[in-house]
Order: sequence, then C-alpha cells, then structure tokens
Amino acid sequence: MARIVIWIVGLAFLSLTYVAAIYFTADNIEYDLKDRANLVLSSENIAWAQVSISGRDAILEGEAPDQTSISKAEKLIMAVWGVRKVECQCKNLNPDKPKSINHSLVVKPLTGQCQENIDQQLQQHSIEFSSGSSKISKASQPLLKKLVSIIETCPESLIKIAGHTDNVGDTNQNITLSLNRAESVLKYFKNKSIPLDRLRAVGYGDSSPRDTNSTAAGRKRNRRIEIKITP
Repeated sequence: MARIVIWIVGLAFLSLTYVAAIYFTADNIEYDLKDRANLVLSSENIAWAQVSISGRDAILEGEAPDQTSISKAEKLIMAVWGVRKVECQCKNLNPDKPKSINHSLVVKPLTGQCQENIDQQLQQHSIEFSSGSSKISKASQPLLKKLVSIIETCPESLIKIAGHTDNVGDTNQNITLSLNRAESVLKYFKNKSIPLDRLRAVGYGDSSPRDTNSTAAGRKRNRRIEIKITP
C-alpha cells in the first residue's frame, strides 16, 4: 500500500513539474519576443510605441503621429523572428483624409512590375555561393547590382529573401545553410542602402524543390535564392 501511495505522489509531482516547465517556457518566449520587438522600435527611435506579447502575437499600442508611423512600426515588429502577427491598438493622431482616385491615371502597380523584373533576372541567372557555405560568389555581383536597381524602383515594398537547397545532407543543416545564404543576400542589400526594415530572410532547406533531386541538373536548380516583393 505504501508503495502505491509513493508511486501516486511521484506521478503527481512529475505532472506538476511538466506543467510548470511548459508555463515558464511560454513566459520566457513572450518576454524574449517583447524585449526584441521593443529593442527594434527603440533602435529606429520610435518612442511612441509599446509592444506586449500574447503567445507569439504582438500587440502594438501608443499614440502614433500618423499612419505612416504605424505602418513602419508594424513592419518592424513583423520582421522580428518568432512573431506570428501584429495587432495594432494604436491611436492615430493625424488620420489620413480619403483621397479621390483618378481612374484614368491608374497604372500597373509598381510592386507587380518589380516582381516581374526580379523574376526575369533570376530566371536568367542564379545567385551563386561557395560550395557548402553562405559566401556569395564574385560571379554573382553583377546580378545582385541589377536586383538592387530594381528594388530601388519600388521603395515602399517589402522584400522577402528565401533560401532553398537540394536534399543532399542533413535536413536541419540544409535549413540552416539556406537561411544563412538568404541572410547574406539581405546583408548585401542592406549595405547597398536598402532599409533593413524592408528586408526579411527565411530558409526553407530542401522542403520546396522546383525540380528533381535525382540528377545533378535538378539539384542545381533546387539550390537557389528566391525574392518576393509585397506592398
């Protein structure tokens, strides 16, 4: 009987320990996201905004001077790794007045044209790296310069840089390599005066092949950088 009681007490203790570990881990994640989000805002001198975190969702609060400031803060927080979405509970001190649209002057959005131009360049050439590393090949410098010129024609857009690999090697290492390569391109763009708050790097490893991995040619096509433009 005593053994059964001890066993039950031990099981209850382990259950409480497990629940407590989950609780405190979730708290740590929220604190970390909050600290990093507020640090990003502080680095951009956005003093009016405060961020709180619920799970992985960020809540933006404060009295913003205008809608442009709100949009900038939202983009900065959304770019923080780990944040799933941003809910704005801000007060806009100077809301924009509705503007009439002259439909005769409506043209193809700049974002769409930028994406077409970037896709065309990346179809003709690939951003190359040293084997197994994130160091950009010198041969890719002309291509990167062209991409910077295109990005500069749509200054309000966000740029997502996605790295992909073939399926050779460990899956987790491929994810890390693809992210590091995407971040190398991000750093290149940043060094060419593309604002950091417009840039985001992600790594997908070998999870999204566009060709077979059973041939050398297919694997080469799968090792790539994709660039997506969003308004």
